[in-house]
Amino acid sequence: MAHTPPLLGRTSVPLLDGRLAERAIATIDEIAAALRQPPRAWAPPGSSESERAVLDASLAGGRAGLAVFFATRARTRPKGGDGQLASDFLADAIRALADVPMSSSLFSGFTGVAWATLYVMGESPRRAGPVEESRTDESGDERDDRCSAIDDALAEYLTRSPWNDHYDLVSGLAGLGLYALERLPHATARSCAERHTSEGITWHTPRELLGTHERDRYEQGYFNLGMAHGVPGLVVVLARCVASGVEARRARRLLEGAVAWLLAQRGPEPGRRMPFAIAPGIDRLPARTAWCYGDPGVAAALLLAGSLTGEEAWIAEALVMAREVADLPPDACGVEDAGLCHGAMGLAHLCHHFHRATGEPRFADAARRWFEYGLALRRPGIEVAGFPASIPDETGKKGWAPDPGLLGGAAGVGLALIAATTDADWSWDVPLLLSAPAATP
Repeated sequence: MAHTPPLLGRTSVPLLDGRLAERAIATIDEIAAALRQPPRAWAPPGSSESERAVLDASLAGGRAGLAVFFATRARTRPKGGDGQLASDFLADAIRALADVPMSSSLFSGFTGVAWATLYVMGESPRRAGPVEESRTDESGDERDDRCSAIDDALAEYLTRSPWNDHYDLVSGLAGLGLYALERLPHATARSCAERHTSEGITWHTPRELLGTHERDRYEQGYFNLGMAHGVPGLVVVLARCVASGVEARRARRLLEGAVAWLLAQRGPEPGRRMPFAIAPGIDRLPARTAWCYGDPGVAAALLLAGSLTGEEAWIAEALVMAREVADLPPDACGVEDAGLCHGAMGLAHLCHHFHRATGEPRFADAARRWFEYGLALRRPGIEVAGFPASIPDETGKKGWAPDPGLLGGAAGVGLALIAATTDADWSWDVPLLLSAPAATP
């Protein structure tokens, strides 16, 4: 029997108190003020105007993610005007669906805009309800029609066989599966989720889908071990399929094989056991310590998958890895910025997540250390709200850029701080594969 997953339907005493909580709340206010008129989403150098417009609408870096931030804040302070901001940003993102060609990507395409619509309007059974101050002129039926049209488009897209596109959470199949599971019990959404578990899926990333700086090293492609772009993301989506009864027998078989393979890749170094990727004849590179790559994200994936499917052994393995991560000092983790994806607030939120799941004080202590570390990274006067993002270019060279977004920028920093200072609903982190319903009809 599946357990109730960690974090779902729970409230708790806020993690932060005293002067640290005061700093965190003041920082949330400053982030919100800066995001009322945000800069454009970060875009790679040389991006066309249409490419920039897609990113401006996206869940990762654009208006859809800002709508999620303000909707979450509105549920903790319903009279502050954040609900209308959430509706306005969501309307901007929705308009872009008609104006700009978009991929199906969860984090940078139309599926992410659709997920943000579900979140902001409170259409999922476990959501806290629609944002009270929203004055959108769209009826619920019109919203549902828009998401139904996206469901139909995905159903058609997923008929492709064999699948030769990305399979990951951020850009590919895992993200599409997550959106389909969020749309259950709609019939077309169930069809999409069932196609997601089809026999023809390959989890190898071929060279042509790699970034420029990876292609020389991995001439035959690789097997990616990161939550954002690899097998751990599929582990969570398959576990949700099992828990939801979507092609459960097939999904269970794929899930068990994926977890066994993932655990077999562990190395000997505590807190740094999971490599970046696996490829025949290529030395394993250590992964960063983050949500997107490395032990923290893998531990979170195993914890949620074990909770959804009742696999105690997976939960135990997850907590061993999570405890090792909690014991790492910040200077051993290679953290440069504050964002959720690969920064200090992402690690703070993950440790907070493990604390909420277990009640273990070591996770609460680690989360507080990371929140303090992330707040210390703030550079007043630098966009956005003092939290610039460390973003590599196509050659892997790192630089700094303003990023208002949810995944790597100021909105994500604000969401982690809201979770640490209130008893707000945490379902905003569903796209990060950290939360999920206990059961989906």
